[in-house]
Amino acid sequence: MAKSGPVSSELTKRYALALIDLAQENKTLSKVEKDLESLQTVLSESDDFLFFVKSASIDSASRLAVLDDVAKKGKFQTETTNFLKVVSKNGRLSVLPEILTGIQKQLASMRGEMVATVESAYS
Repeated sequence: MAKSGPVSSELTKRYALALIDLAQENKTLSKVEKDLESLQTVLSESDDFLFFVKSASIDSASRLAVLDDVAKKGKFQTETTNFLKVVSKNGRLSVLPEILTGIQKQLASMRGEMVATVESAYS
């Protein structure tokens, strides 16, 4: 069973680097990045999918079937589909949103992008 509490940045970084390295090696990084953006959109817009991801009560076979269906409907790259399956098999699907954020941060860092928060007195 996964530990509760904050997700380790080391954990998210390991998953991020593994997927990024594989996608770079297969020259599919831009397509994988689009897959992950789509997945993040689904997570932010679908309470049902977010519940599915976070729920510990769904058995492994059902999780894999749903992930496979989502990947097929989204026309995800093989690397993305396999990544989701590995995350699920490793019992980390509940932290998928945090892993996706970690991947985004790693990709931004690789491109030399910096994230800034701008505050304004005007609303």
